Amino acid sequence: MHKVIYLDIFFLWNMYMDFILLRIVNRLMHGSAGFIRSLVGSLTGAASISVCVLLPVPYPFIRFLLAYAVINTLMIRFGCRIRGKRALCKAVGCLYISTFLLGGIMRLLYRYTQYTFMIVSSCSYILLTVGIKIYECMLCKKTYIYPVCLCVKDRKVQMNALYDTGNRLQDPFTGKGVSLIEEQVFLQLFKESYNTIIEQACPRYITYRSIGQEQGMLLMIRGDYMEIERESYNRKVLNPLIGIVKQPLSRNGSYRMILTPGLIDE
Repeated sequence: MHKVIYLDIFFLWNMYMDFILLRIVNRLMHGSAGFIRSLVGSLTGAASISVCVLLPVPYPFIRFLLAYAVINTLMIRFGCRIRGKRALCKAVGCLYISTFLLGGIMRLLYRYTQYTFMIVSSCSYILLTVGIKIYECMLCKKTYIYPVCLCVKDRKVQMNALYDTGNRLQDPFTGKGVSLIEEQVFLQLFKESYNTIIEQACPRYITYRSIGQEQGMLLMIRGDYMEIERESYNRKVLNPLIGIVKQPLSRNGSYRMILTPGLIDE
């Protein structure tokens, strides 16, 4: 008994499913890959698996390793812009978990609706994406600590920064989010030129509210750039807005800066 495989349909189906999975993995990894990169990654994955099917491989387990280990890893590496072995292993794990969940949703929808492959797969992608979003919302408040390099007037300082969705401080004129940093960090960095540097960094005061204080005034400056080190890639933010606070931000000194959520979520 022989099976007939239509290579064009096989390629298109794999490309579409690879694209969906790459978008899901990119969301789970909080990656920066756009639609174009995901599309290129899915094209590469579909083309590779098509070639793998056509190759006269003598042993089935070799074809299995090529398809589920080598090709999938390379597709994730380039399709989601993953860097580092640890992040790559985590992304591959997210791929297989997403494949399992997506397949279960598709099987359930197809059983009760009998819709076409494209409709079922698209609806499954939407449902899984909504489920991920709901799960993230149920966490209420995510807290992560990232190494950060801040540059102000060609002077750099490195520190740990807390990512906190509770920080909703914004510049009232531009609507951009404002990160917070301890004043002591600037005093150590600039020392005798502290006041001069502050004056050159477009300073102005904005109002803020915090626990135990209904309203206050906060000095805000504009930095040159800020680089946030993440597992899969480093995010560089130009002209970040920085609010300077006098009190320590953490009790044990584990972080000395609080990032505005937009710097991670964008």
